[in-house]
Amino acid sequence: MKGGIQRWILGGLLLGLLAGLLANFLAGPSGPARDGLETAVKEVIFPLGRIFLQLLFMTVLPLVFSCLSLGIRELGNPRELGRIGLKTLAFTLLLSGISVAIGLTLVNAIQPGKNIGTEARAKLLADVQKEGSALAQKAAEGPQKPRLETIVNAIIPRNPVESAGRAFDGDMLAVMFFALIFGVALAACGSERTKTLVAFLEGLYDVSMWLVGFALKLAPLGVAA
Repeated sequence: MKGGIQRWILGGLLLGLLAGLLANFLAGPSGPARDGLETAVKEVIFPLGRIFLQLLFMTVLPLVFSCLSLGIRELGNPRELGRIGLKTLAFTLLLSGISVAIGLTLVNAIQPGKNIGTEARAKLLADVQKEGSALAQKAAEGPQKPRLETIVNAIIPRNPVESAGRAFDGDMLAVMFFALIFGVALAACGSERTKTLVAFLEGLYDVSMWLVGFALKLAPLGVAA
């Protein structure tokens, strides 16, 4: 795409914003036009927007596994891995702090939901109270302290394939741990027969990156939807 993918994504964002505001204004608060708009959003617009996200999600597992395994193998030295891990942790904490500060500043400045309607506000409050009651009941049953066994089971997968299938349900850490251990084994093994496996992982990484690039080409459409 000429002009850079960033400009196209920004254009898609602005187009989607203006189209959504215009459609919402023309449809009115109720009536056949509003029903038709809601149907179009659920049946057409939302699925189109999900195509871009689903393509990205589809590449997460092969990309994470191949990238981590190859990266650890290239490092070779476990001490170097420890230094990089500490730097990564510090960098992550720094960026997380900056993100939280930006979020709090914007929320206090913009105050989203300040002008929300009475009915919508009442519905939101009811949902919050319902969720709060469930949390209070759970807390009354007793504090759930994390056990060492639970932590080990969450990090070290008994079945990496099963953990990969549940990666988006909370098992992504187990997949990443397996990829790290796999990369360490590749570096420590030193067998000539692992060259084919390394070539496979490199090919998997290249294919995953191509798929990410293809998904980004659809990003303007997905963002607009």
